[in-house]
Amino acid sequence: DLSEGKIALFNCARTVTVDPLPEETLMKTPLQRGVQFTKRHRDIWFSNHDALDRRTPSIVLTTILWQGYERFILGKTFPSIFSVIETMAAHIDDSSILQVTTDHQGAARYFLANPTVPGENLVARWNEAGREREAAEFYAWAKDFKTLVRSLSKTEGMFRLQPMLREALGKDAVDPVFKRITAAVHPNSDRTRLRFSSGAGITTSASAAAVPLSFHTFDGSP
Repeated sequence: DLSEGKIALFNCARTVTVDPLPEETLMKTPLQRGVQFTKRHRDIWFSNHDALDRRTPSIVLTTILWQGYERFILGKTFPSIFSVIETMAAHIDDSSILQVTTDHQGAARYFLANPTVPGENLVARWNEAGREREAAEFYAWAKDFKTLVRSLSKTEGMFRLQPMLREALGKDAVDPVFKRITAAVHPNSDRTRLRFSSGAGITTSASAAAVPLSFHTFDGSP
């Protein structure tokens, strides 16, 4: 029964119970934000390198980030969400998660365990002949992604951040955000006019008669 939160699937080899999806929330978790940020940068990077059809699959990135979150973030305290994303980025190619070994011929073999299907290798195709390039491109992207995140943490000023993020995430995703920030920081002229009402004192209400206010010194004396 759907109303009870779980359903049973019988059209398969064995009975499987499916947990309900988490409730929608307006506040994204740090993991959700990190995944969203990482995938966006992946798309732009691979597109800029004319390799969008070879971009690292989302399930691979999600698994790496989720496992990194559990190993290096969960249960610890961070000063900001960005600090969490920094830690996630630092472990995006961690060898304890995305394992690399060498076969008897000296060729690299890659393994990323599927946490829900024991024994399944999510990057098995990287081990196939002719697909070695996909693994190399993942590591090249991961290096640039980590460099970007480190640079963002050291950059101050919106005029410096905006062009960096535009290049990394695309102007369509970045410019509307900076536009909203600018609008919030710089109020319109109607909101900055002070008026005086005998009943209410100093107010921003347009209904109050505008009168000049005398200047004061730093200590408040006329």
